[in-house]
Amino acid sequence: MLMSRTSIRLATAAVIVGTGLLAMAAATRAQGPLLTRAPYLQMGTPTSLVVRWRTAVATASVVRYGTAPGQLTTAASAGSLTTEHVVTLTGLTAHTRYYYAVGDGATDVAGGDLTHTFVTAPGRGARTPTRLWVLGDSGTADVNARAVRDAFLGSDPTRGADLWLMLGDNAYTTGTDAQYQQAVFDTYPGVLRQAVLWPTFGNHDAFSADSATQSGPYYDIFTLPAQGEAGGMPSGTEAYYSFDYGNIHVICLDSTESDRSPAGPMLRWLASDLAANQADWTIAFFHHAPYSKGSHDSDTERELVEMRQYAVPVLEAGGVDLVLSGHSHSYERSLLLNGHVGISSTLMPAHILDGGSGREPVSGAYRKRPGIGPGAVYVTAGSSGQVTPAALNHPAMATSQALLGSLVVEVDGPRLDVTFLGANGQTHDAFTLSKHAVAAPLPPRAVTAAVTEVAGPFLTLDWQAGIGGGAPDAFVLEAGSRPGAADLGRLATGSRATRFQSPVLPGRYFLRTRASNAIGVSAPSAEVEVVVDARGGWAPHAPTLLTGTVLGGAVAMTWQAAPGTTSFLVEAGRREGAEDVGALATAATSFAAAAVPASAYFVRVRGRGPSGLAGPPSRDVLLVVGGAPAVPAAPEALRASVAGDRLALVWAPPRAGPVPLNYVVEAGGSPERFDLGRIATTNASPGLTRVSVPPGTYYLRVRGTNSQGEGLASSTVRIDVP
Repeated sequence: MLMSRTSIRLATAAVIVGTGLLAMAAATRAQGPLLTRAPYLQMGTPTSLVVRWRTAVATASVVRYGTAPGQLTTAASAGSLTTEHVVTLTGLTAHTRYYYAVGDGATDVAGGDLTHTFVTAPGRGARTPTRLWVLGDSGTADVNARAVRDAFLGSDPTRGADLWLMLGDNAYTTGTDAQYQQAVFDTYPGVLRQAVLWPTFGNHDAFSADSATQSGPYYDIFTLPAQGEAGGMPSGTEAYYSFDYGNIHVICLDSTESDRSPAGPMLRWLASDLAANQADWTIAFFHHAPYSKGSHDSDTERELVEMRQYAVPVLEAGGVDLVLSGHSHSYERSLLLNGHVGISSTLMPAHILDGGSGREPVSGAYRKRPGIGPGAVYVTAGSSGQVTPAALNHPAMATSQALLGSLVVEVDGPRLDVTFLGANGQTHDAFTLSKHAVAAPLPPRAVTAAVTEVAGPFLTLDWQAGIGGGAPDAFVLEAGSRPGAADLGRLATGSRATRFQSPVLPGRYFLRTRASNAIGVSAPSAEVEVVVDARGGWAPHAPTLLTGTVLGGAVAMTWQAAPGTTSFLVEAGRREGAEDVGALATAATSFAAAAVPASAYFVRVRGRGPSGLAGPPSRDVLLVVGGAPAVPAAPEALRASVAGDRLALVWAPPRAGPVPLNYVVEAGGSPERFDLGRIATTNASPGLTRVSVPPGTYYLRVRGTNSQGEGLASSTVRIDVP
């Protein structure tokens, strides 16, 4: 509810009076207990955690902690004498229970018992069962909020929450420090001292705080990761941030005061954060619901409209799985959606990826492919403190209910369960998102290798996951002394990282990668060759993007160097792979020659490293000079279209030179390696159709053939088969 200017002034006056009374009360209690705000936990990571508390008089800030309640043998302290105590514990062990006490170093004012305890976050990517508690618009500090709290605490007394989220409007009605004391610290003391709280900024919090300056009670009370301290990309502000918890990536946005436009810093940061995210699950939360017909209407209210139009496309492009919001004082839960940015009447069947209930016993879980894929469920859960009757008729919703309650989100490996737990302790809704692997992954692609000098030769191998198939859980690296062999060893990475680095001994290595998940292991990627000589000198990867042109008797070539290349060797032969015509060295990434004798030449380029050692060759290009008996020139205007698993290729014959008798289509997993197969046509018709093409990304080109052999390759086209 919006407040009038008069009511704001009255509320402010009341706060001033109330602050004076609090100060008097604090002075009275100074002779006794010093604690005026009990300990609460902030910004937890696998190896660190912030403990905060408040005292009536300024004292030192000391936290004693250890892994047993009677053995608090480690201490951390911060700053000068203060009433606002903020201490960061570092050097902690991931997913480990600790006990703690807070005080001035001489006397504890709280803790030292079984109830002052926390468990550090799991390591990044760890698939640890996790339980989140989510409160929306909970700042009423009344019997409703306490009933919602008690229902959660009674739902599983031994489990509690690993972390908890607040969806904004955390303290009514103007978000003052005194209102936070009542609505948060006095209402949830037990949860605050045991689980890290992660809040977002609501419109009622904004009455007394400002996102632009990061000032006011909200920003004074909470310690949030502006610099990526808890995982994710640094945002530079506590108004919006992200963090990792095991295999979950959580994103908090500021829908209230930060710029919501696509070109604004928040959504540009969001896109970067999602691009770097590799977690199994991605959860986003902010205050203003993009889909709601509760006490606020997402068709008409600016903040809700803009979050749907501008933020939702970025979230969905980054593979978000669950979006949590409040603002409307009701519970509304969507179907599995993708791509709906218009008003409610524009919802189309194409926007609904699964129109079922999401309940396994009824219509089955909502299924998403492992990794990043389309489809998200949107939950408006702003009824943790009050309920406002409304139409509750948004067509995107699987269910809408005017009931008090909170959310319990449980993540266990490839499964995410959400429960709407009523203030009466009953489950009023539940659904499941599943990312169980359904297929083995496809081979990795775009494999590159580079050797640098880091106290000796040092190998860096990079690759990308294949597109299509099941998502990989890890990769297998294979090294052989000859193409296709793995006689030098195999290594399972155990993670989804797509880079491997290691010192490397002298030798010639043929390297490839495979992807693996619970279903199986992929075929190998394309292979890269790495050469390191006995003196530790090394050869760079093959040059790329080699092209050649012929004009009369003149030949010109260009290429792109691999990292670490210092010079090049250009080789020419009468057949592919041969150098019987000769070889010459150059320091440039181009070569030109005039008055070249008439003939057909196969030409390739090798890079040389700092020691002069030559690496593997680029692909060959065919150059036909003068009136020599010629193979066909390159086909032209190659185009590809994909419909489901059906591929159609069309091209045009060369405009000059010999006419092809037939064609050969070459397929590869990268623009440089056409190693996935060759298909020869049976006539000179310029086209090819194939069905049942496996999912993946392919690079295709075509050559004409005649009695003289295969001609030049066409330009390359990329296709993506879903």
